[in-house]
Amino acid sequence: MSTAFSTHDSIEKLMSDGGLEYDLLRPEGDRRRTLRRRIFKGATLHFNCGTVSLECLVRNLSGHGVMAELDPLSLLPETFVFRMAGDDRRRQAELVWRQGSKAGIRFAEMGD
Repeated sequence: MSTAFSTHDSIEKLMSDGGLEYDLLRPEGDRRRTLRRRIFKGATLHFNCGTVSLECLVRNLSGHGVMAELDPLSLLPETFVFRMAGDDRRRQAELVWRQGSKAGIRFAEMGD
């Protein structure tokens, strides 16, 4: 398990145990349901039955997805396989939003 996910899991555990209130940690105006961890790490998006891959840069990570930067001219399907650099796990993922070079990606499942 990568450090990013174990950090997220630790935060989630503290919150569920009542030892940490998310509203106190959330920046003003932030409506997201989970905390994000800022990172700067490469990832690859695989689609079209694995015949096409697209490199991106992950800028923040939660237990449910990532915000990534990619070429604004790149076409990206609604669903694809996400793999973070240095992590052998591949996750089914879906595109939630896209604004220029930034994209919100949600993990469809959290299995190995």
